[in-house]
Amino acid sequence: MNDTIVRLRDTGTVCFGEYRNPAGERQWYTIERPWLMNRVGVSCIPPTLAADGTRLREPYPVVDATHHPGTPGAYPCKEITDVFRRTAIQIHKDNVVETLEGCVGLGETEGMGVNPTTGAPEAGVWDSGDAFAAFLAARPGTFLLDIQAAPGIAPV
Repeated sequence: MNDTIVRLRDTGTVCFGEYRNPAGERQWYTIERPWLMNRVGVSCIPPTLAADGTRLREPYPVVDATHHPGTPGAYPCKEITDVFRRTAIQIHKDNVVETLEGCVGLGETEGMGVNPTTGAPEAGVWDSGDAFAAFLAARPGTFLLDIQAAPGIAPV
């Protein structure tokens, strides 16, 4: 069994889910862009599992990478590879969907909070730095990742 991101709620502008370990236990909350036909920079990536668990494609290899390489704010992250017509899909620190470009943000909590960029109230995942540090410590090296859509969450 692999690590799995289970997409649970899609509002049309943001998709919330859970990052689960191979035993199926929730480890962190996830935030992604909604499904927009796998369009680069604006859509989450295709799932590997249907809502009923039927395999749609092979799990994605996840490898070590760098978020914003060559910039003063660069930091280690993980990259989801072998995604059809997509590159640079990363798992990294993030709280709100507006700064995601098809990547996955992790948080310790989910709900309403304050957007760190605008100061406005917004639904997101929070304590992302702590969640991400725990994720990197728990998932060293390369591993396989499934992404599963819950019933009614596109694409299925």
